[in-house]
Amino acid sequence: MRVFSRSYNKSITITIENNGPMIPAEQKDKTFDICYTTKVKRDGSGLGLSIVKNVLEEHKAKVSIFYDEEKTQFKITFKRKKK
Repeated sequence: MRVFSRSYNKSITITIENNGPMIPAEQKDKTFDICYTTKVKRDGSGLGLSIVKNVLEEHKAKVSIFYDEEKTQFKITFKRKKK
């Protein structure tokens, strides 16, 4: 797992990356839905990423997901406040 950040003129991005299994394309749009889980047999409630998304949106931030065959990345973007 890797965590890194980047600072831009208008935003700051934090990226959390791992090399876990690739997320199937048909699941990508459901990833942040409340009660959506792929861990039914392992006690997953499907609340975690939904809560993360809601908390970030309350703070005017966005979370997005990117993936390919090698890695999955969750990117959190905060807009800089105007001075």
